Amino acid sequence: MRLFSDSSDARLERLFALESLSGLSKKEVRQVIQAGTLVEVQVGHVLAEEDELADGSVYVVVSGSLNVVQSGEPIRTTSEGDLLGEIGTVAGLYRTATVTADTESELLHFPADAVAQLSADVPAFRAILERAAGKRLSRDRYTE
Repeated sequence: MRLFSDSSDARLERLFALESLSGLSKKEVRQVIQAGTLVEVQVGHVLAEEDELADGSVYVVVSGSLNVVQSGEPIRTTSEGDLLGEIGTVAGLYRTATVTADTESELLHFPADAVAQLSADVPAFRAILERAAGKRLSRDRYTE
């Protein structure tokens, strides 16, 4: 794990263009990025298990891809810029799917305390999470 601390880091610069962070000013994007921790995961790493209690963490996919499976059926494959964990965080639900790294991947991880602080400091960040959770709940099969 490594904190983003160098604003010249090419990965950090790529994050400014991510659709998942659109609607934020450059200053707000920088605040969001600085609050996260870069996590590198290997192929096969399970990031979340369906039906486990959500811990309030949110992830942004920086690179790589992860498979999202619900009830044993593939729901989608993530790509750069996708959010993960927003449903459980916003709705206070159990994890709605199992997420497994399909390739070596880099994720920007926001633990629950960082999400709470960002939600207070950058209200548009919370709005992004809520919008993403709403879209995903209506689009994917996250129902029993």
